[in-house]
Amino acid sequence: MIHPFGALIRAFCSFLVLLLCYALCRLVFVFQNHLVSLAQPIPGLWQRWISAVDFGTQFFWSGLRFDASAITLLNIPFFAVLLFGSVFTATAIGKRIYSKGGAYVAGLVKLCFWSVNIASLWANIADAFYFPFSGKRSTLAVFAVKQDITHQAVQLIMNFWIAGVFCAAVTMVFVVGERAITKATQSFIAPQFFSSLSARARVVSTTASVTLVCAIFVLIARGGLQRKPLSLPSAYELVAPEQVPFVLNTTFTALKAYGSPPPPEFTFLNANELMSWQQSRMSSSKSSGILAGRNVVILILESFGREYLGNGSSSPCYAPFVCELSRTGVSFEPAYANGRTSIESFYSIHAGLPSLHSQALVTSQYGANRVP
Repeated sequence: MIHPFGALIRAFCSFLVLLLCYALCRLVFVFQNHLVSLAQPIPGLWQRWISAVDFGTQFFWSGLRFDASAITLLNIPFFAVLLFGSVFTATAIGKRIYSKGGAYVAGLVKLCFWSVNIASLWANIADAFYFPFSGKRSTLAVFAVKQDITHQAVQLIMNFWIAGVFCAAVTMVFVVGERAITKATQSFIAPQFFSSLSARARVVSTTASVTLVCAIFVLIARGGLQRKPLSLPSAYELVAPEQVPFVLNTTFTALKAYGSPPPPEFTFLNANELMSWQQSRMSSSKSSGILAGRNVVILILESFGREYLGNGSSSPCYAPFVCELSRTGVSFEPAYANGRTSIESFYSIHAGLPSLHSQALVTSQYGANRVP
């Protein structure tokens, strides 16, 4: 039976071990994909590892927030059982119940804890090799191709055997760390001041400590003190869009995307019609108009409506320079917004993507896709 303060130390140490394992998984992900992402030639193996470490350190602190949040969200049930279970077993009735089978329950919880976290580490390693085919961090939607994976299991093992080596290595780090934590906290001795307290005072002080730790875990799970918890779009505020997969981790994307319905599919052209349209666009891509060979500057004004440009003499113009451009240039009066909101309009303006879904592209599961 672990002491309550030993449970606090065990939870914190397990959290640090998992952070180390997730950092190793990110290093493998960077090693496998950063050169392809940067479109650079692949050097020798040693130079590639050096390049991966140098590239990965750019996202260490940013990725640490997402790793800590994912670890906490995934292990909330186990940390809760460990912390509140230690408080309960500190009472007289808790000691009697624990003596009649608590060790078996603790062993079952530990087995589940190891299984869930090892599976999440393996998922992060596997995603490092699946990323070149998907171009984004995987979610639970990857199980849609489980039949193909089952049919090609032997071929996948032969081609990506190195992924098994990485999985074995990170599993060994996790197991060795957890066994060391268990051995160190099993014989934990209570602080002297704690032993001198009465039974009621010990329960109250332990409960207060566990409550404080739970509050810290909630803060870590939401990623900080910001108004909204961390989400997939939060990564776009930290790095460039093409670098977002290196900041996120597969556990975080799977947990955040869980329960979200996939966007509806729209089919406007069949495969033959689409190919014909693309060929016609490529054959006529060379411009011969008055703007051929010239640069085009696009000015995008946020929260700027037609009413700010005035209406002749009846209303004033609040943007004189824009009004002058409108008078001396070409102005389109019947203009309709393809992107209904600001977050949708950028993709509509730059890439011609219509706002067909109820969710903006940048906040959807396709947010990390490269837009031409």
